[in-house]
Amino acid sequence: MLLDLDHLHAHPGNANRMKAPLRRKLADHIAGSGRYPPLIVRPHPAITDHYQILDGHHRAEILRDLKHERAACEVWPADDGQAALLLVTLNRLHGQDDPLKRGELLESLRASMGLAELRRLVPEDPKKLGALLDAARPPLALVPAPKLDDMPSQITFFLTHRQRARLLAHLRQIDPGNPSAALVRLLALDEP
Repeated sequence: MLLDLDHLHAHPGNANRMKAPLRRKLADHIAGSGRYPPLIVRPHPAITDHYQILDGHHRAEILRDLKHERAACEVWPADDGQAALLLVTLNRLHGQDDPLKRGELLESLRASMGLAELRRLVPEDPKKLGALLDAARPPLALVPAPKLDDMPSQITFFLTHRQRARLLAHLRQIDPGNPSAALVRLLALDEP
């Protein structure tokens, strides 16, 4: 049901506050799409044909800022005790996103609108948004493990200091940067 915004009043017990960056994103969403969840209101206990907001205080403020005259509302009959209970539950009850699913959803939006527009519209700060987008990327492909016969293994043998120096000098002449490869070539171990 559409109700005049002039007939909607904030409940004096509303404790919910929204930080400015998130409020701007909500305002951008409403301005861009014209869509929002309906406000939950009750008949005002003291003013005939007026209503008290139980859920949607920020949406009502934003709609006023955007010069809307009416708001989509659901009217719930509630006495003062029920209204107070609804205030403390409606503004707090919410589920928790599965990060992988949220990341996949955000990635599909990023692909269609671009990262700058996505950052402007979603509630996540850039760091959290980046982490969620990273979570949605497919894992790197696994490289098959080499065959055991093709894996390097260590061989230990003993030389005198003079023999070691001569061997290393000879290996540097064959391949200055890779003594293991030089030894394999020297001993012709890579030949069939």
